[in-house]
Parts: sequence; C-alpha cells; structure tokens
Amino acid sequence: AVTWYIKEPILLAQPLPALWGPHPVVDVLFGCGSLYQPGHVFWTKPGNAGAAPIAFNQEVCSPSEQLMNGVMMPDGRSLVWSSQRHFAIYPAMNSLDVMTILEAGKRGLFARWAICVGENRIWFMSTDGIYESAGGTSSSITDADLYVLFPHGEIAGQNFGDYIAPDMAQTAALRLSYASGWVYFDYIGT
Repeated sequence: AVTWYIKEPILLAQPLPALWGPHPVVDVLFGCGSLYQPGHVFWTKPGNAGAAPIAFNQEVCSPSEQLMNGVMMPDGRSLVWSSQRHFAIYPAMNSLDVMTILEAGKRGLFARWAICVGENRIWFMSTDGIYESAGGTSSSITDADLYVLFPHGEIAGQNFGDYIAPDMAQTAALRLSYASGWVYFDYIGT
C-alpha cells in the first residue's frame, strides 16, 4: 500500500467574506476573513480583480486575532481591522508582492459588518460602543449619550429610554452604514 502525505495543501478559489478597494494608485482589491489564514490580508493583481497570485498575501496578526474587514479611504489609504486593533496598508510601489503594514490604532472591530466610511472618516463598532476615526486614533461617538446601550467589562448593555440594547450575540446583524452625513446603526435588540 502506498501512503501519500501532503504537508501543506494549497486550496484554490477560497472565497473571502470581506473585500474592499480598489486602491486608487495601484488598482488592487484587498480582502480578509479566510477560514484557513485568519490573520492574513490578500490582494489582487493590479487592474485584474479576478487574479490573485498565491504570493499576494501577508500575515498581519496571529490567527487568534482574526482579521475582520477593511476600508479604502477617499484619500487612498487602506485600513484593515482585526478583532483587537487596526492596521494601515501601504503598497510597495516597486513590487506588489509585499505590502507595508503598520499598526494604526488600538481598537478592534467587534462585528465584521459594523464598519462604514464617509467624508474621510471611519465609523466602526468595538466591544463597548461605536467609534469614529480618521484612520489612526479613535474616539467614541456613543459614550456621551448612549453609553448604557453597550457592554462595558462584565456589565451587559441595557435598554435606555426608547432605545433597546443591541444583542451582541447576533454579530451578523450588527451593521453600520453611512448616507448623506448620517451614520446608521442597524441591529437586533435584546
């Protein structure tokens, strides 16, 4: 009997749940959320969103700190969020098989779809509220008026007036969107 061993199989055509771009200078799309490489960011060939060579990926963080989603800012900056922090992605103009990735902030993205961009600002949901950022440090937009709706430490979010606290277990339903100067937070209540 012959026994075959494949030490590191290459799995092709694996879908990524999060895609963003294109980058305005190098014309690539970025993606993350691989089940098999949760800490990696991927990108496509310039001008060819359907082609992504196997070398066009880079580990950003450990697999225990899964990459969640990313955004392309109107000024050309690309950012990617893990569950614990976020990073800026800078294409190396001489060779696109490597990207320079630097930590940009200490807040992570709690739910994959709880992020949006508008007017050179980013809004994203962390474990204890919704934050606004220009791509680096962030500040809470919910602490002043809606603090009690979100969990803080061991204290769960609480209903407040006419507002029902979001069900933090329903992560796929936690979504942020931006339109005409407004940020919308859609969720399933507790």
